[in-house]
Amino acid sequence: LSWQKLGSNPLLEADPRFHEMLDPTIWPDQAFRDPWVFQVEGDARWHMVFTTRRSTGPRLGRGTIGRAVSDDLTSWSLLPTSYEGEEFGQLEVLQIFQLAGRWYCLFSTIGATTNPEYLRDRGVPPLSGTHYLVGDTPFGPWRLIEDQFLVGNEAWSMYAGRVVIQPDGVPVFLGFVNLDGDGNFVGGLSNPIPVAVLEDGRLRVDASHYGVTLTP
Repeated sequence: LSWQKLGSNPLLEADPRFHEMLDPTIWPDQAFRDPWVFQVEGDARWHMVFTTRRSTGPRLGRGTIGRAVSDDLTSWSLLPTSYEGEEFGQLEVLQIFQLAGRWYCLFSTIGATTNPEYLRDRGVPPLSGTHYLVGDTPFGPWRLIEDQFLVGNEAWSMYAGRVVIQPDGVPVFLGFVNLDGDGNFVGGLSNPIPVAVLEDGRLRVDASHYGVTLTP
């Protein structure tokens, strides 16, 4: 394929009405990246979610979900962010998908950028890996229904996960394998791991083969 860069770049820029602007005294970079572009049945528009941060709240709790919409993939309009939680400094590598009648937003985050007050109040360790939110629509509002990651641990064994629906309809998880069970760098892609949907909407993935173990 032959690619040609559009002359009208950038297509989107951060807006201080919705997003934290660059301030190295608060955060080392401007969080405005990792776009996930998708369509919804019955809606001809294109929707985008992306990693960004709010301009208010605790420094390690400003992570939110940026939003934009477009008719042609070229001209985009920013919308207000769609997550108000204060648990994480950033929600990276977002993915929106539907399973068993519910909408999910996958994201990845690391323990070092997790709000320490959230960890203390919930009594959970600073995990790194792929987590998820649940919503009634693909546009939110999103809620965290449990502290347990979809695939994560303190050792940062896997990251940047995706849920893919196989041709047979079975949802599977694919992730970046960061470290093996002995802590050695791998830098690979996992095999597909089945995703189970519990009756209450929680998701489960058994990634123990890759050194990622979580309490059921």
